[in-house]
Amino acid sequence: NLDYRSLVHHFEDGILVIDSPTIDEAKRSYMDTLAASELQNKDDARLNLFEWILRNIIKIFAPLL
Repeated sequence: NLDYRSLVHHFEDGILVIDSPTIDEAKRSYMDTLAASELQNKDDARLNLFEWILRNIIKIFAPLL
């Protein structure tokens, strides 16, 4: 992660949590999200021409965000 965004805007921390209700809450949140998720395939990700053009224009500016 040696791009502008990572070096300037994003700072990551590591933590160790032992015997805390936070662990159960995080697991429950993950399992709820997983249950509400839908499996995607390549056909679901196809873009129309407008979406493709817009996405590629945005990619130009992504390193500056």
